[in-house]
Amino acid sequence: MESSFDNAAEKGTENTVERGAGRNKRKWTELEDEKLIESLLELVNNGTYKADNGFKSGYLGFLESCMNVKLPSSGLKRKPHIDSRLKTLKKDFTTVYDLRYGNC
Repeated sequence: MESSFDNAAEKGTENTVERGAGRNKRKWTELEDEKLIESLLELVNNGTYKADNGFKSGYLGFLESCMNVKLPSSGLKRKPHIDSRLKTLKKDFTTVYDLRYGNC
């Protein structure tokens, strides 16, 4: 019995998706980044999810709903998409800040 994977490989239409750490990554567009930053600014200005050192729980749900309104066809979910992107943006900001102002 042949699987559909075998048939696809024979036809040359195989769509390989490697699974595992670092292999199944989603590329963010500039527009998506822009809308995420806009949503973060709304989150801060709204004040509902603000805490002393960050955000209160539930802020990812707010960001997901904002992103679904601004980019309905993007399919971005709070975890893993938005959470992962926020970690990346924070890491990049910290690196640039340390280079600019020094971490001594």
